[in-house]
Amino acid sequence: MSEVASTGSWWERFKLWIKQKIFNLIEKQDNGKVTPMSKSITELWTYEGTREFNYHFLKYGQVTDKVASPDWSEWGATRVDAMAGRSNEGLMVFTQCQNFGGQNSAVTKNGRRKQTSYAWRNTTIGYNLDIFYNHKMTGAQTLAHDWHGVNRIEGVGPNGKFSTTDHRWFWASHDRLDMHKVWKYYYSEEDYAQCCKVKAEVDPNGMFTPNSFVVGYTPDSAPKRLAAPVNEATITDQPEEAMDDAAFTKGHADRAKIRAKAKGFNVAKFFR
Repeated sequence: MSEVASTGSWWERFKLWIKQKIFNLIEKQDNGKVTPMSKSITELWTYEGTREFNYHFLKYGQVTDKVASPDWSEWGATRVDAMAGRSNEGLMVFTQCQNFGGQNSAVTKNGRRKQTSYAWRNTTIGYNLDIFYNHKMTGAQTLAHDWHGVNRIEGVGPNGKFSTTDHRWFWASHDRLDMHKVWKYYYSEEDYAQCCKVKAEVDPNGMFTPNSFVVGYTPDSAPKRLAAPVNEATITDQPEEAMDDAAFTKGHADRAKIRAKAKGFNVAKFFR
């Protein structure tokens, strides 16, 4: 996108136009060179901290089973607006949307090769609607659960705004972690049967079954050393880390400075 579209006086726009022309002459696009997304786009927005907020949370991530309904974005924005700016009530919302699909996308092309069991290759959009809450503040936990529940009811189902079927990818796993009960959200029946077959052949004794969220897991087949299945409540209701928010934020800032310094950035210039 050209900077010339920026607002300002004609002189400012003219200077931006000249700057853009010079930039276009210097920087030549090489369509024959393929740069991994991790090195070009992903690293610009990937969050490297432990998590967004140092509070209990409810996670919710979905991918479409077809092109989402025309009004899903308006619905999604409304749902986010319902929780945005309410940190004084102990509520903090996190959302992320990603586009997939299309005949030339990696998701589609890699699906044709059948090299992995990654399902739902017809996905067009994925999103996260996560809510963090301060359980020490009156009503925050109830409001978070109510908001979370509406997102699930209105977003996914036969008349869902986002998807008619509950499809999830592993980067957005949530809810129960017993694969025996939730595999259908992550795999097609054919793919899961094939994965279970491979698992039984290469790992008959469950050596690589560290928990219940593993292909082929069933309560009867789990190794004796395996702990009981972990449910969502167990995860989200863990006590907060033993530090206040100021210390938590400072820790992230210190690590960011170390990474920046290692890359040659002037830490004093970019960090206050």
